[in-house]
This record gives sequence, structure tokens and C-alpha cells, in this order.
Amino acid sequence: MKKFFLVTAIASTIFTVGCSNNNELGQEDSHIKENKNSISFVGGIDNNQTATRTSITHTVGNGAIAYWSSGDKIWVKDNSGMFHQSSTGVVNATKTKGLFNMLNGTYSNGCQVNYVGSSSDGTKVTIAANQSQAVANDFSHAGASGDCGTAIATGSGSSFVFTLQHKAAYLCLMPRSTNAAFMACKLTGIKIISNNTIAGVYDFSSGNLSTAAISSASNTISLTTNNFSIPNIDTQSSASYVVIAPGVHTLTIQYQLLDPNTGQTGTVTKYVSSTFVAGNIYDIKSNFDTNTIGREYYLWDAKYDVWFGHTADQPYKNDTYDTNGINNYPISSSDIRWYNPTTSMSARAQNSSKDCPTTNEITWYAKFGDPHWDANELWAWNGMGTVQKGGMWIKKKAYISGFTASIGATGIDYNSNPVLQAPFSTPTIQGRPSSSDINKYFFLPAEGRYRFFRDGKTGIMKDVGVTGTYYPSTNTPVVPSAPDGTYSLHFTKDFLALFNGGTKKDAIMNWKAQ
Repeated sequence: MKKFFLVTAIASTIFTVGCSNNNELGQEDSHIKENKNSISFVGGIDNNQTATRTSITHTVGNGAIAYWSSGDKIWVKDNSGMFHQSSTGVVNATKTKGLFNMLNGTYSNGCQVNYVGSSSDGTKVTIAANQSQAVANDFSHAGASGDCGTAIATGSGSSFVFTLQHKAAYLCLMPRSTNAAFMACKLTGIKIISNNTIAGVYDFSSGNLSTAAISSASNTISLTTNNFSIPNIDTQSSASYVVIAPGVHTLTIQYQLLDPNTGQTGTVTKYVSSTFVAGNIYDIKSNFDTNTIGREYYLWDAKYDVWFGHTADQPYKNDTYDTNGINNYPISSSDIRWYNPTTSMSARAQNSSKDCPTTNEITWYAKFGDPHWDANELWAWNGMGTVQKGGMWIKKKAYISGFTASIGATGIDYNSNPVLQAPFSTPTIQGRPSSSDINKYFFLPAEGRYRFFRDGKTGIMKDVGVTGTYYPSTNTPVVPSAPDGTYSLHFTKDFLALFNGGTKKDAIMNWKAQ
């Protein structure tokens, strides 16, 4: 009988167990002929487990169908305890049953059958640290990647039957995005990093993979893909498949993307924690829309974003301004997009910047935020431009000891002190925080800014992917030489800083304290 096997669906870090159906399908084995000079083992497919050998047809939510493939062999343990390899199997028309001849050894009812993929030792299985998939939604590389199974054969004399149960775990990875910038990209690979071993050479003498790899242990599996598309809905049409060792794993999944229009490369990173059970396939759905940000940039506490009424002219490339060559950037207080003109030291933002952190809070992030520069994580504006990369991971205030809004991290109340204070910065760590700590941080993209006047132009976009600048909700100290100046949180790949040389005339993204 062929049956659907158990499927577990995982979306982001939340996972649920799907249904297991038992729909019977017919067998075709009329062409299988036994070699009378050998001992035959006829093997069927147990699709309550994951697929036998290299060929798997998987249906999301409804299990999968498993097949033998040409060239498959098995190993059988004889009465002396030695494993012998069979001849190449002869499979039926539907490849659901195979006949394997043993030319040596003596066997009894209850002998152990192992399938070990391409391994040359019936007691060892290699789960590959480097796997490859040429066609989307095609799991024909399972056997080469580490598929394995075991069975207890029944029979006597020269005739035995068995049904394999599979002992690796399997991932079906399905990314998606409704953002045109991500949909324009191609998936070139997936890197999976675990908190423990998921690949290597495993002992399989007992019919179960050893708890730990016995050699070539790896916490990382890299899957090479062939420029798969990123669909805009949950679908397995672009699915990628990976074989991993079973166990309790926290996985960091890095989808590696290429924008063929610009040559931009980078990653979108997701996290999954689960118990990955031997013989199960896990559907992992990843929504890239979580890496989408708004396209609205504001002068300090303006009522409207700087491209309000002119979105068709909004530039999104560095060193460019209005796409139609027309200056639509606000230049005076008569414009409804102008910054809040208050000069009161006690004033707080009332409009677009009202939910931003105060200057006091910015000092705590700048001094104790443990900044990590992430040069590879991709992000995109909502409905504008192409994918970008680069940004800062900053520790959330709940994890910064002593964090308070009433006083700055240097002991000065920046919210009300009328004297402009000197800037300060903290060097960055290159690379994102560890997967075990990532929830303690929030991410700010290096969104650049529109400069009021720079390089002889007004409203020019500068430093996307290079710097990030974010306004406070508190008004700047009164400084005669800079009446429209402001503090800001500012970063590059090298530092995170409290900056005191900003101007309210630059258009910057708003943010919330985290």
C-alpha cells in the first residue's frame, strides 16, 4: 500500500502538525521477476514515513508520495551480524516496489534492512553539508543529500519482504513576498545554521541515526538553487528541499537572493525552532514582507511626508533627486510638509515624530545598545525601487541596564538642558547578533536621507545602505548658530552615535522605541 506520510507545517517560528491521510493507491509489480539463484528482498514504500531514496513528490498539507529510483541498492544484516550489499534493484512501473537480490549471506525472518543512499558502508549515513537542487519543487536530490531508511524483513529461505521507514528529517522551504522588489529577485541558495549538528557522517548500524555525527560534523547546511522565483503567495511551485539530521534544532535560515536587474545580492533571514522528527517532512513558509519598510520620509515632526503629493517623483537611488527633474522638495515654512517650527525647550513633537524616542533615550541606545552592523540583510521600501541592504541591530531598552527616559546615559538631561552637548559614539560589532540573542535586538535599516541642500541640489537622496539617521521626539536645544539643528541617532558600519549636527530640514524616517 502507498500512504501519505506525516507533514509538519512551520510558518516563521510558529509551527503546527498537519493531518496524516491513509489513501490507498494501487501497485504495479507484474514485471518484477525473482532471480532463483539468489535470495530476494522485495521492498515496498511506507508513505507514512518520508520518501524512499531519491524521488519524492510532496504536496503541501497532504503529504507526499515516495518512489524507488533506478540504481538503488539495500544492505541486509545476515545471521552472523554482517551487512551485505544487494544487487541493483529492479523496480515496478510505478517505482513503488523494488526487488533486490542478495548473492551472499544467510538470512532469517526478522533480519535488518538498511538503505543508506550513496554510502559505501551499510552501517553509515552521510547527511551532506552541501546539497544542490537544480529545479524548483523537485526533491530528486534526497538520496544524494542523506536520505536513509531501515526495515525488519519478514520471510524465510530465498524470499523476504520489507517496508522501509525513513530516519532523516526533511525541510520544504517556501519563501514569498508581495513586494515587487523582492519578487524581482532570484533565489540562488539557502544557508541553514543550527545550534547543534545537522549534517555529517552518522552511525546507522542500529537502524537509527546516531545522536551525534561520528565524523565531518557540521552545524551548517548549504543548499545551492538555480535562480528560483519568489512568488507572491504561499505556494510550493518554487519550493526548495533539504535533508537534515533529526533532533531539537533552532535553525537560522538565510535565503540568498540576487536582483538580476541591479546585481544586488544579500540575504533574508528567518528563524525556526522545533523538534524535527525522523521520517517527517516540514513545510516552512517564510514571508519576506517582514523586511519591507515604508517609503515616507519626514522633516522633523512634519504633518506630511516630504513627497506627499509627489510620490511619482520620489527618488530611491543614491545621489539622485526628483525623478522628473523637477524640484518638489519643501523649501519654506509655507509648505504643509515643513518641519514643526517650535523653539520651546519644553516642546515635544506633536505630529510625525511624536512616537520617536526622546533624546535621553537615544543616548542609552548610542552608549549601551551593543550595535551590530549587518551588511547583508536585504530590505525594501513598500512599493518603491529595488532591494537594498545594510542596517544596524540595536539592543532593546528592556535589555539595557539602567535605561530610563528621565536622564541621559551620560547623566545629563538632554530633553531640557539648553546647552548643546558633545556627540559620542560606540564602535559596532560586524555581523548580526547570535540566533539565541536576536530577540533582544531590533533592526534599523540604513535608510539614508533626503538632504535639504547638498551637492548643489535640494532634496537629493544620500547614503542609502551606508548610514541611518533617526530623529528624536524632543526639540533641539536652543543654539543661536543652528536654530533648526537637532540631535539624532546616527550610524554607519563603524559606529552608533548621538549626533548633534543634524538639521530639521533633512527628510528622515520615523521610528519607535523598542
